[in-house]
Amino acid sequence: MTTLDKVMGKLSELNNTELKSQRVELSFVQDIQKLIGEIESVIEQAYKDEDEIGGELNQVEMAKESLLRQLEASESNAQELKTGAKAEIADLKSRMSKAASELGIDIKDIKGVSELDALGKEAPKVGDYLNGLIKKAKKEAK
Repeated sequence: MTTLDKVMGKLSELNNTELKSQRVELSFVQDIQKLIGEIESVIEQAYKDEDEIGGELNQVEMAKESLLRQLEASESNAQELKTGAKAEIADLKSRMSKAASELGIDIKDIKGVSELDALGKEAPKVGDYLNGLIKKAKKEAK
């Protein structure tokens, strides 16, 4: 084999090796491009998810603030139902009883007394139920 044949053989080997490495490199470039596209897609979806979650979280916070304001107002209503209404009914009935006895009539004959008595029994029950809801709501709002 001549020197020229040896040189040409070496060039051919180098050329084949270079072509093989370029094919391998091209294959990796395609894999890289595919992976970049997939990751960009996931990142884009994550930004959309972030916006949606942020919006929902904002709504939850607004609802929580509204609930806490409502609970504050409801606590005084519950207390009024449990104790205030009973005291007011007792006071009114005492004054009515005094006036009724002066007139010689039975307090039960006064229009609305039986309804007032029924409400006097219902009010504390409603107050207790409302207090239970308030406690549950406060626990959930934390």
